[in-house]
Amino acid sequence: MIVAVCSDGGSPGVTTLALLLSLHWQATVLEADPSGGDLRFRLHPAGSRQDFLDDRPGLIDLAAASRAGGVPASASVAGLMSGVPLPGPVRSGLPGGIGAYAQQSSLGVSVVSAPTQAEEFMPMVGLWPAIAGQLALAPDLVVADLGRLQPGHAAWSLAQSAEAVIVLSWPTVEGLHHLRERVTQLSGALGEGHERTPVAAAVLAYPGGGDPSQDVRAVLGARGLPVTTVGAVAVDVPAADRLREGEVTGRLRRSSLWRSTAEIGENVMAGWPSVASRVARGELLRPLGGALGRQAIGARLRGGRGDG
Repeated sequence: MIVAVCSDGGSPGVTTLALLLSLHWQATVLEADPSGGDLRFRLHPAGSRQDFLDDRPGLIDLAAASRAGGVPASASVAGLMSGVPLPGPVRSGLPGGIGAYAQQSSLGVSVVSAPTQAEEFMPMVGLWPAIAGQLALAPDLVVADLGRLQPGHAAWSLAQSAEAVIVLSWPTVEGLHHLRERVTQLSGALGEGHERTPVAAAVLAYPGGGDPSQDVRAVLGARGLPVTTVGAVAVDVPAADRLREGEVTGRLRRSSLWRSTAEIGENVMAGWPSVASRVARGELLRPLGGALGRQAIGARLRGGRGDG
């Protein structure tokens, strides 16, 4: 199952939100931003707080394994790394599960890291539908960092196959305008085949600036969009720096960044019970530290669904 996180424009915080949701849910974070990944240099391998993650296993290996049989995985990886496109139908099941293509970080979250250069994504263009098909059907919960999700995005298939797509925005007038236009487009493009739109909205929140998610609800509600606003990500630079240190400490857990993203995680699970059931299925559900209980959040979302 896939939960995708993205932005419309240059909104920072997408990777941080994807990483923290993966921590709260104990899910795997997947780098799928075609402009290049950076978690290899932001995280450390398990047991170390100084070294960087290796370049493999990672997205290239996952792409190769997603192809149907007939070509050994090692040959597929070699072909992709040499720049040879290798399109192919979806294999029936990922050998070894998603964990075979992820690295364990010192934070305790598994990471499928991506190439750091946009050019290295080019041979994978024909394989994104296969990757999305595998992850959507897998028992593992994967949080995919899509970066900027705009028309022509190479990994669009991941958004199409996602259970929920969280769009993050700046809390400015122009940011909310772009958010409204993007979620309108995404709701139409991604809603087919879903009982409800998979699109959700989130916004960055400056210290002392109040809760801008109310503004998001008002902007989206004015257009009658059936899009759930799942909360605001606190802009907390010291907490983000502690996250980069590679250890979940008490100070990080008490930070506004941790609490705000935990509440977003709770809201997503309340709005999409399928996500909650996937978290619980792996016995990974744990208190997330949000200010509202699960029942209260569900009631609030149901009551506010008409206005976003």
